[in-house]
Amino acid sequence: MAAKRGMAQKLAVRVPCGLASELGKREMAGLPRRWIVFGAGLTVAGLIVAGTAPVVGTASAESVQIQQTFGGAIVLAGWVLLAWAIHRLGRS
Repeated sequence: MAAKRGMAQKLAVRVPCGLASELGKREMAGLPRRWIVFGAGLTVAGLIVAGTAPVVGTASAESVQIQQTFGGAIVLAGWVLLAWAIHRLGRS
């Protein structure tokens, strides 16, 4: 049993602690940029949903209001995501 444990310790790859944290920092540095792109895409999607709502008077007012409200909510979610990602990018 002790021989197996010694063999496993010899085969294990050890990464210096500073190098491991540096690799993690590099990986995490790109994360806010991805969230910025996702937030921008969400904002554009919300604008498309709200912008393609039928003109008032051509469809039922209820469906127009629902589509515009839903699109506006998506735009706001995109803005919140953008603000958070920009904040995280500034802190990194």
